[in-house]
Parts: sequence; C-alpha cells; structure tokens
Amino acid sequence: MKTYVVERDGKLPLRFTGEMIGFAEDERFLLALYQTQAGQYVCEKITHPSARAPQEKHKADVCKSRQKIKEFFGASPLAGALYTMALVDSLPQEEQFEDIP
Repeated sequence: MKTYVVERDGKLPLRFTGEMIGFAEDERFLLALYQTQAGQYVCEKITHPSARAPQEKHKADVCKSRQKIKEFFGASPLAGALYTMALVDSLPQEEQFEDIP
C-alpha cells in the first residue's frame, strides 16, 4: 500500500493509504479511482489546461459505493474505460462504509 495526497481546488487535499485501482486519461481529463486501506474509494478528476480554461483543475471526493462513484465520474466513454479497468460493477452497490477519520 502507498500513501497518496490528492489535491482538490478550494478544499484541503485528501491524504490516505491505499491503492490506485483504475485510471483513464484523454486530452482533456485524467480520472483515477483509489481504494483506501479502510475499504473506501477516492475518486479524482483532473481537468487538463485548454485554450478556454488555461489552468489545471482538481476535483476529488470520498465515495462509499458504486452508485456514488458513478455519480462522481458520470457516463462518458472515458469514465466507462475507468469502470472497466477498476471492475466498478463488482464493487458494493450500497453505502456500507464509515467515513475516513
């Protein structure tokens, strides 16, 4: 297991011990999904700079179920690639985890 620090715009970074279980990237976005040592999931979305938005944007949140993970990432083809890599459909469907301390 590795300790990660995931940046978030306008919020404190998320620091946790766990494993990256999937990622997907294209010219606009990097999506990453981690499973923490406590069994929760950290979703990360980085928006790469572009002509319209010249600064990189960082969004991340703790998600406790498959449904929350899919709400965070959405239904784009890139998100679908992440779900396949991370075997998201085999993750728990209901919220059944405690908050990260």
